[in-house]
Amino acid sequence: MNATFILGMIYLLYFSYKDIKHKKLDNIKIYAFGELGLIWAYINGLFYITLALMGFIFVVAWFLWDRRVIGGADVKLLVCLMPYLGIPTEFTYVFTKLMLFLVIFAFLGLMYGILGRLASKRHKNIPFIPVITLTFLIYWLI
Repeated sequence: MNATFILGMIYLLYFSYKDIKHKKLDNIKIYAFGELGLIWAYINGLFYITLALMGFIFVVAWFLWDRRVIGGADVKLLVCLMPYLGIPTEFTYVFTKLMLFLVIFAFLGLMYGILGRLASKRHKNIPFIPVITLTFLIYWLI
């Protein structure tokens, strides 16, 4: 097991629990998660590629938030999750790994959204961080 995966999974399981139980996350804990990831990226020589990935994911996640597909905490968490994907510096490999993550995320998010709407008459406040956690887990297992 990779230390990056283990640390990311511990945080994501915690965030999933808080999202399901309270439907609210503490921004300071999300930002600490991101800062720890940036420190890890810096130590491993991946700081600039990680910043670029975080910027790209911010644009994608903000687009989804603007369309009310995901919530604000989901945007922050997706951005802060980028250092934990373990992506190397070769551009084609980076692009392939990032697209793999996004495809898994889109598929699971779609299935979760459909099932959530079928199961609930209220279409509001469906906890989405468990989908992010499951995406991260599947991404690392593939």
